[in-house]
Amino acid sequence: MRKELYQDLIAALKLIKDENDQPKIKHIDLWNQNVAFISEDESWPMPAVFIEFGQIDWKPLNGPQKSWTGTGTVMLHIVTEWQGSAADGSSEMDGNLECWSLAEEIQQKIEGGCGNSYRNISLQQTLTNHNHEDIVENIEIYKVNLQRTL
Repeated sequence: MRKELYQDLIAALKLIKDENDQPKIKHIDLWNQNVAFISEDESWPMPAVFIEFGQIDWKPLNGPQKSWTGTGTVMLHIVTEWQGSAADGSSEMDGNLECWSLAEEIQQKIEGGCGNSYRNISLQQTLTNHNHEDIVENIEIYKVNLQRTL
């Protein structure tokens, strides 16, 4: 179930293209505190999106199969380069605010998404982390309904 959702999210993210029809997102991976250790880990190109699975609350379904239905969260950590300023009139302003446009493009691709074991991907919350010198991390938190059958 998580494997299917993860692979489908990757496929959707790869559909986001720049003006030259090249993938806009340069790196997609599973979240593992990547920005916390950015100076120590192997570098990755930006913009990057890291997919994190949050808590899933399960309820058993009655029936002949062992099945559960659940609601969970998926966090997309959208990491972009910070170019120094977003001050009104600065030359870096447009580039630094592009991260929010990318978050909206991502939402357009995955909102309402469904697969065999998940449905109704829906944006719930957005956080912006400015606690890094050279990057900005925008975290888009999505709710998703899941199903598991053994």
